[in-house]
Amino acid sequence: MKPKIPAKFIHVGFFDLICDSIFHYRQAKKSTESYDISRSARASIIASALSIECYANALIQDVQSSADCHNDLDKLTPLSKIEMFFRMNGVENNIDYGDHRIQKIKELIQVRNSYVHSKSKIINTSMGLPEDGNTHWVLPIEFDGEHYKSLKIPKSSMFWNDANAYDVIKSSLDFYKYTFGFFDKISSEKHHLLINRISLSDAIIPGIFTEFDNEIEKAIELGLDIEFLKAK
Repeated sequence: MKPKIPAKFIHVGFFDLICDSIFHYRQAKKSTESYDISRSARASIIASALSIECYANALIQDVQSSADCHNDLDKLTPLSKIEMFFRMNGVENNIDYGDHRIQKIKELIQVRNSYVHSKSKIINTSMGLPEDGNTHWVLPIEFDGEHYKSLKIPKSSMFWNDANAYDVIKSSLDFYKYTFGFFDKISSEKHHLLINRISLSDAIIPGIFTEFDNEIEKAIELGLDIEFLKAK
């Protein structure tokens, strides 16, 4: 029997979610049916929102503290977890809550919470008189839905489209690029916290799949500023 080396595979899921958001955006973009566009846009936007939460949890789990303290830290919002991680690593000035990039992420977290804890919504609607559609009657209807102030996407997921998904991916990538700058101010290497990896007793082996690289390349072709992730 060949000798085996004991190891642990740590699945973070951060890159999985970013690549999922890109994949589903591409599905929405190439769809021709309105419901298919909306369906794929929803999957993309929620993947982007979940990536923020994944990012925050991956960082805060690295903080060395008691189990009780970790339980308390886990109750913080994603942005507070990220701020706390960098503060505890010596980066006092990090998250600027007045920055437009942060405002968008605050709304994206609201999107996630609203979607996960879904409730019926009342949407102002105006209807015209029924029209003859030959084989069936057509009822003209217009919706007047609200939009998030910073993200500028509809608050109701039934109106999400491929353009909304693209804007959300762009906003999340802008946020990651903004916060990745703080890693350079930390004395020890911490980028590995965001990648799936095999952990040995004295080494870390990255677990980045070819599919991730392919999806990132496609994102670059779509005009997304994502090259900064390739080196991580």
